[in-house]
Amino acid sequence: MRRLVGKGDVRRFPPDERQSRTNKGRSMRRSIPLLVLALMALSVLAFDNEPTGFRAMKWGAGVPPDWQKVSKRPKGIAFGRTNEEIYVNPKDDLKIGDAKVDSIYYGFWKGKFCCVWISFQGLPNFNALRDVYVAEYGPGKVQRNTNPGGDLISISWRGKTANVTLEKSGASPGSLVVQSASLWEQRTAEIVSGMGS
Repeated sequence: MRRLVGKGDVRRFPPDERQSRTNKGRSMRRSIPLLVLALMALSVLAFDNEPTGFRAMKWGAGVPPDWQKVSKRPKGIAFGRTNEEIYVNPKDDLKIGDAKVDSIYYGFWKGKFCCVWISFQGLPNFNALRDVYVAEYGPGKVQRNTNPGGDLISISWRGKTANVTLEKSGASPGSLVVQSASLWEQRTAEIVSGMGS
């Protein structure tokens, strides 16, 4: 509803329409800075020497013929849905730098290498892995949380190509997870949309 008032073309709107237009303007003004911040965050989302895989395996590669499929999902690994398989390399060296690791599991989504899980015991191995990854990728983001089972220490690196997370909590085994950022994002989107069960 609009009408002319006095000289010139002055528009009047009912109070609810005026409020609606004002809120839209405020909402738009709030959204623009958030969009700019999000774009800035994406532009700095990278770390030095991002991994393009793990050891000789490149992201997206198929399963090597001599690797062994794991029939039962290992404890602590959130992987194994439809189109997801876990393998081990029987020739893997269970050392990374000075760290001795217990196991290395390779995850394949739709037949493509997308992640690796590494488990280890003890703070000395955590420190040795931290030293290797900090030397290669920089300091990472460190988080510490106090838990009943012991303090959780987590160091993460997030990038355009890969995500790396190193964690240790009390006496529990520690883990190092390296993921393809794009394949993991596609996998997650499929799960969220309900296509992957």
